[in-house]
Amino acid sequence: MKRLLSIFAVFALALPLGAQTLKMEAPNLVAADEQFNVSFTIDGEKAPSDFQWNPGEDFKLVWGPQKGTSTSIRIINGKTNKTSTTTYTYVLMPRREGTFTLPAAVATIKGNKISSGTKSIQVVSGRRQEPSSGTSGDSQRAESTGTISSDDIYMRLLLSGNHALVGENITATLKLYQRVSIAGFEDVRFPRFDGFWSKELQAPSNIEFRRENIGGEIFNTAVLRSWSLTPQKSGELVIDPAELVCLINVRQPSSGGSIFDSFFQDDYRTIRKRISTTPITVHVKPLPSGAPASFGGGVGKFNIKASLTADSLKTHDAASLKVTITGTGNVALLEAPKVNFPPDFELYDVKTSVTGNSKSFEYPFIPRSHGNFSIGPVEYSYYDVSAGRYVTLRSEALALNVQRGESSASEAPSAGGQLLVSQKDVKDLGSDIRFIHTRIPSFTKAGSFFVWSPLYWGLLVALVLIAAALYFAFRKMASMKADVAGARNRGAVKMAKKRLALAGDFLKKSLYSAFYEELHKALLGFVSDKFTMSAAELSRENISLRFEASGAPAELSEDFCKLLDACEYARYAPDSGYEAMNAHYESAISVISRIDSYIKKKPNMKPASLAILFLVSSFVTAGVSHASDVSYVTTGASAPLSSATLTTANATSTAGVPLTTDAEALTAEGADAVSGAPSASANMPLATAPSDAEATASELSTSTNASSAAGATNFADSLWIVGTEAYTDGRFEQARDAWLSLYSAGLSSPELCTNIGNAYYKSDDNAHAILYYERALKLDPSYGDARHNLKFAQSRNRDRIDVVPEFFLVSMIRNLGWKMDSNSWAVLSIILFAGFLAMLLLYRLGRSASSRKTGFFVGIVLLLLFAGALGFASWQKSDFMKADEAIVVSPVVSIKSAPGAENSKDLFILHEGTKVRLLDSVGSWLNIELSDGRQGWIMSENVENI
Repeated sequence: MKRLLSIFAVFALALPLGAQTLKMEAPNLVAADEQFNVSFTIDGEKAPSDFQWNPGEDFKLVWGPQKGTSTSIRIINGKTNKTSTTTYTYVLMPRREGTFTLPAAVATIKGNKISSGTKSIQVVSGRRQEPSSGTSGDSQRAESTGTISSDDIYMRLLLSGNHALVGENITATLKLYQRVSIAGFEDVRFPRFDGFWSKELQAPSNIEFRRENIGGEIFNTAVLRSWSLTPQKSGELVIDPAELVCLINVRQPSSGGSIFDSFFQDDYRTIRKRISTTPITVHVKPLPSGAPASFGGGVGKFNIKASLTADSLKTHDAASLKVTITGTGNVALLEAPKVNFPPDFELYDVKTSVTGNSKSFEYPFIPRSHGNFSIGPVEYSYYDVSAGRYVTLRSEALALNVQRGESSASEAPSAGGQLLVSQKDVKDLGSDIRFIHTRIPSFTKAGSFFVWSPLYWGLLVALVLIAAALYFAFRKMASMKADVAGARNRGAVKMAKKRLALAGDFLKKSLYSAFYEELHKALLGFVSDKFTMSAAELSRENISLRFEASGAPAELSEDFCKLLDACEYARYAPDSGYEAMNAHYESAISVISRIDSYIKKKPNMKPASLAILFLVSSFVTAGVSHASDVSYVTTGASAPLSSATLTTANATSTAGVPLTTDAEALTAEGADAVSGAPSASANMPLATAPSDAEATASELSTSTNASSAAGATNFADSLWIVGTEAYTDGRFEQARDAWLSLYSAGLSSPELCTNIGNAYYKSDDNAHAILYYERALKLDPSYGDARHNLKFAQSRNRDRIDVVPEFFLVSMIRNLGWKMDSNSWAVLSIILFAGFLAMLLLYRLGRSASSRKTGFFVGIVLLLLFAGALGFASWQKSDFMKADEAIVVSPVVSIKSAPGAENSKDLFILHEGTKVRLLDSVGSWLNIELSDGRQGWIMSENVENI
């Protein structure tokens, strides 16, 4: 007790002392040649009896201390309060530049000592500030000229960053820097921030300046405005300048009058100076792809919290779910997260509120049914800029207990005496496999693929040859355009015809000299152009030699030379009359035509012709090879598939194991039933389900007779129709037998395998249903009906085996490859290869640099896409050819640790429908592996190969 009283007494004595405070006031930034004030203020009931302070060695004491004391007395409700304020002021000047610390002062009050804190001051080499009437109290000396430099006052828009993502917050601060005496502001224009969502953070009504060190100079700075900016689109966004007119007081130059003028005249005048910021470009990038479905536009870093206004209520009572997202970033732009409420909850519009760095979403709801419900967890995804990835937040699941209300649950709400219907979402009452494919598909030979077939090779070679032919043809055309001699050779006849036409006009007008002059020019011009001879070479001897070198007949050369001599003679001889002129004109036409015809008839097999012939032969060879390879393709117009052909066909499974088929039984006379028992194989026996053949045989016989009479469909189509009708009528075993007859004959299609799987499923044979769904997906991984039915059938399996997760890129590439079947990928690869060759031609033959650049880059892209499409087509073909997967067809089977039942242990048990991977075989034992990595041995009769 005594100890407590002593502690209480110490605190009581310290209370009056605790009311005494000693504060130091000094600027945090001064110039090296500047005098500044340091003030100490002591507040309390009593004035200090002693005060001690030493500025230290870093500062020179210019003047002080100056002591000032003030006392205030207040009487409230008869109680007197006395307050004393004592101030000590010193004027200091720095001794050197640097950052120094003012020591603490010590004051003595009633025998007790109190001390102030220390103060850090930065001393720079900037010009000293002089007091003026400016708003800041510290301004630069006005120049004697009365002008203000842009270095003395300017404005900047400062951004927290020039690079951002769409939705990422940026802080923009408009700041004023000055070393003058400012009297006020006019005509303020702030930026518009086009392309940004903006919100004002600071808008001070009173501009307060503070000192800052800018490049070693002291400036008075003030924040004019501050905004939060959020880019709304990607690209280069430009922020336009801000403008401001400042009213500045400057000292007027001295007029040279009396020294007393300054006491009676105002030495300052006010000028206006417009300042502005520079435009700023912000580089905005779009958000990365792959945003989760719960992404709500948030960019930054956030947390989520969800709560209910009530966790227990009655039906038809209102409550709310409140989701609060808190963090840093574009909080105001966050979208409401999607919340999954129970189906019988009536929902209302979401209410939104923003408070500081948090945004709340309130979801009002009214439960219409009673029970225990769970809401959430609420998911919300945002993009974390620092981590560079999308982050998904999850709140806790909220439990809600809804009790039955006073009103009956069956009572429907009413308004105006009319019954209102409460609408609800459609609920699934049941689920089933998808129905069979009814239209007759295109059957193909099992294992027949377009990729790497002779036709595929032929098309690739054909495209290459076509591209090569086009390349050489265009190059030939270009060389022909550049070949002047060749152009003259090709235009020789045309030019000769023009001159002969002019000579013909002179002939009609009986202009003797002009006629022979033009006829002579036509002959010499034709020879000059045809044999590429210059004017100096056009002598009779040279022309004869050129005719001889070209291999022309001697009589053709003699006729031309004689006609040339006749023209030269007639030019200087008397007029011989119209008959002679006409004869020479006809001879000229004849000899020019004969020379041109002879030269054109010379044999010249061009490379383009050879390429076209080879191309045609390649097409014919490839077409014949592919037609012989895919001989089992059937369409409505194909040749009928007779029952005899069907019975003599090798009925084999996918693994090549002989089967007893229903088609053989249909042609066997006197057969009472069809045995569907499995037949053994040396490596991997496969089992088939039993079937009832009598009804099937009757149906097939009727269908075959009808189709033969109508002559409209072949035997394979009739089997398909019989199976479709039987399945529709609920005779699933007969439908299965009909479709198995087609499959056993070597015909296959995804639709056929899916229909067989459906028939097995409806016959309560889930294992064989899964088997044929898997076979359908091997033929066409993009077949949606088979994939849906497979998942549905697998959901009935008793074994639940976890799948080892694979790398997400592998899953993504596999899903992309499953978008189309192998043949579609192969056709697409042909198209892409043709596009690549076209871009290659554009790159090699393009006239402009831009066209060649386009051909180069687009060609690379098309080549990569061609490789991808070809890879997908080849991968599906290779996957089909593999026989490394099987389905367990026995109801229950024990997996052994080693081949053989005597020297092995039971590892685990599998049930029918489970998919396994085949690793090895020893006799009739198979080494299998499950999807979770477990391995073991099983008898081959218990599985069937996919």
